[in-house]
Amino acid sequence: MNDQPTSQPPTDSGSSCSSNSPCCPGVRIAKYVAVLAGIGLVIWFARPNRSDENSAAKPSGKSVSSNKASDDVPPDDKTDAVVDPATEQKLLLLGVWEDDYKGKRVLTVRDDGTATMIVEPSGLNSLFAAKLQFEETWEIDDGHLTMKVTSGKPSARVNFILKTMGDSTRQRILELTESRLRLLDENGETEYDWRRVEPTTDDESPSREDVKTQSNPP
Repeated sequence: MNDQPTSQPPTDSGSSCSSNSPCCPGVRIAKYVAVLAGIGLVIWFARPNRSDENSAAKPSGKSVSSNKASDDVPPDDKTDAVVDPATEQKLLLLGVWEDDYKGKRVLTVRDDGTATMIVEPSGLNSLFAAKLQFEETWEIDDGHLTMKVTSGKPSARVNFILKTMGDSTRQRILELTESRLRLLDENGETEYDWRRVEPTTDDESPSREDVKTQSNPP
């Protein structure tokens, strides 16, 4: 038998790959790892800074204190003050008033809390007294005018009235303007309609300014 040479599979030069060849699987894997690492670094540096996010989300301490300072600004000094209704009524009540309830009545109200009422009864009431004078104190509270008699004359007649009718009244203020005073009696039925007396050259009744001057002399 003839010895025949053992056939060797043909070597494909195109398929052969050395360890440094770009076509080697290990080299390709290394490239992939390098690419992924590069992408990771890009993502890391491109991510938003968390401290920047917190700064954008929260106002700085300087801005907060600035807003607080604006809240602490005092109101405008030119703002009109609110006038108490009771105080306004007290000012309107000062002066001289008259009505025609069972005769002629003249009431002088002073700002020191005192008042004088002069009554000239009509009809049969005039037989009791032609003229009565009552010295009183007054105050306004909760929309009511309270008046209390402290003395009067003739004293015998006045004392009789006080023992019979009482020495004080509390009447609801229905209307109080520059020219009119309407009061409702405690019985809830009788109304008293007072009108302001404006002094004239022939009238000795004091004006509102005179009333203040008399009760507060210089």
